[in-house]
Amino acid sequence: MKNSLSNQHAMPLHKALRALLGLTLSEAWRGHLFSLLLLLVLVVESLAWFMASMAITESSEIRLAICAWLYRCGLVFIVLVHVIGNLVREVESGFLHVLLAHSLSRTQYVIGRFAGFALIALGAALVVSGLLALHTPATGLSGLLLWGASFMLEMLLVTAIAVFFALGFARLLPALLAACTFYMVARLLDVIRAMAQSPVGQDPNSVSVAGSRWVLDGLAWFTPPLGAYTRTDWLLLPDSLVTAPSALTLLSWAIAASCLLVTAAIVDFHGHEL
Repeated sequence: MKNSLSNQHAMPLHKALRALLGLTLSEAWRGHLFSLLLLLVLVVESLAWFMASMAITESSEIRLAICAWLYRCGLVFIVLVHVIGNLVREVESGFLHVLLAHSLSRTQYVIGRFAGFALIALGAALVVSGLLALHTPATGLSGLLLWGASFMLEMLLVTAIAVFFALGFARLLPALLAACTFYMVARLLDVIRAMAQSPVGQDPNSVSVAGSRWVLDGLAWFTPPLGAYTRTDWLLLPDSLVTAPSALTLLSWAIAASCLLVTAAIVDFHGHEL
């Protein structure tokens, strides 16, 4: 089935976006996504309470740190599974053919789906930030606001990553594995690069060490610096001690990387025969 860019009967973009946003939200509701998010909240709060109850001192700080880490990891995984699962199921079931046959271009489909999934991910990140406010002391509100805004930008990037790999592989397990690997590399790349600068037990001037540094530096050009986003230490410091990267830098990286990934997904999607 062909649906080229030259489709003269494609519906206007705003109508396509409105239709796909409604479809994405209704699928999330029917697919029990919100029930899964509620389960995540119950599990995270229970584990954090249990771990904090075992601590002799600083139990409130431990609960806050555990909640922040579990919420971030859990929500990232849920969004990846939800986005990739929905897009792959549409391809395998043939529902994508139906959508593209109704005056919907491939570009509109990718943009509309990304917008719908991003809206869900941003809303979930906002709710999680609100829940963390229950554990954050009054002296740490600046860190909480920074953490919440950064988490929403990170979830925007995660959504773009999921859309790119889902449409690229069109298979659940390969797409999920690739997306998780990409996310972990982006999250840990700064730490790995720092370790490569001074390797333990190796000559820092050797060819192998220098080569690994070159490879990691090359990866840094193509990987969004997710290690700078959603840092737990922001929540644990008082307002006067919170230091963070420029908000403009984080925003620019998130928007630029998301646009690049969505554009790459559109280009790749146009090359697929459905």
